[in-house]
Amino acid sequence: MCPELPLSPYRTAGDLVFVSGQIGVEHDGAIPADFRRQAELGMQALRQALIAAGVSLDDVVKTTVFVTDQAYVGAMNEVYSEYFGPPWPTRSTLVTGLALPGLLFEIEAVAAVPRR
Repeated sequence: MCPELPLSPYRTAGDLVFVSGQIGVEHDGAIPADFRRQAELGMQALRQALIAAGVSLDDVVKTTVFVTDQAYVGAMNEVYSEYFGPPWPTRSTLVTGLALPGLLFEIEAVAAVPRR
């Protein structure tokens, strides 16, 4: 997540946690040219945002995935399956342009806070 952007990495509303779009950037801020690397880094960023919010990938009930080319959907599904499993979150997948040059992948999520 870019610190200068006017958004919160996540917000909680009642028993739900909404995580802003997470992108695949290296620790130094570089955007990898490789789609799979971006997707892996984006999923890692999503996991970290969820942990910061007090939930986990297991608590995610909805995701929205953005890719810049239909050709990336197969690789996205492979990476996604490394982080999520049954029962799968509901998901929308959009092929669209993204806000920063070089971005190929972005994911946002909604998680339900577990009842304790």
